[in-house]
Amino acid sequence: MNHNILNKFLEFIQRCNTEAMNSNDYNIIQCVFKYIGKETFPSSNQLSLEANVSKASLSRFIKKYGFENYQQFRSLLSTQTTLLGYNLKVFLSQNILLKNDQEISDYLFKQCMDNLLATKQQLDLNKLLQIIQLFKESEDITFLGDEHDLDEFLLLQIQLLTQGKCAYLFKMNETKKVRNYFFNEHSVVVIVNVCDGFFHYQDALEIALKKGAKVIYISQDNNPEIEKKVDIFYKYGVEKSINTGYVSLYYLGELLEKLCIKYL
Repeated sequence: MNHNILNKFLEFIQRCNTEAMNSNDYNIIQCVFKYIGKETFPSSNQLSLEANVSKASLSRFIKKYGFENYQQFRSLLSTQTTLLGYNLKVFLSQNILLKNDQEISDYLFKQCMDNLLATKQQLDLNKLLQIIQLFKESEDITFLGDEHDLDEFLLLQIQLLTQGKCAYLFKMNETKKVRNYFFNEHSVVVIVNVCDGFFHYQDALEIALKKGAKVIYISQDNNPEIEKKVDIFYKYGVEKSINTGYVSLYYLGELLEKLCIKYL
């Protein structure tokens, strides 16, 4: 399975879920989703007509969602995605389709437990306490991530607020980027990420660094380029496991909340 294609496809779907800002975006996404995995994919003229948008609007959508041109966009969502779908079926047939319902249940449970166990085995309490110390010294704390990432840190945010800290949870989409410009040398920015393939926080990271904020990066996947820029990199879970990492994020969010109660 081509992981670059998989990551690009997953990133596009995730951004469709969180960054559609107007009716043009929704109309285009609605039409595109109908063709994903099909043998044919419309031309730019056809898609514009079906989505009831201008070609200029379609072009802006293509660039906004990370594609150089319509051909690249069409290639990913037609030919390459069809191949991806085939590869996924082959992959699943080895792991799922030959199992009975109980075996599927046990298989998924084991994946979650393996992720949680890996997080516990590599637990670094000293580094977590360093994070708490940064919280203590800060004037404001901003958590950046997707909606699912941040759900696991809601109680931590509430705990920080009740202890007199300005704490924010900001989903990374177009409407929230304004928050980045309020970072300063007394800010702590926590980037929460289950998968390196989903990393689209570069602008926020660069602004935080430029403003002198302390940056914490929490992720399952190693990213040397990001790690060397941040103040604390905290790794958890099983690399490249994507969704099962949310099990461990809940654990880490709860653990940080309890440490805040004790030490903040």
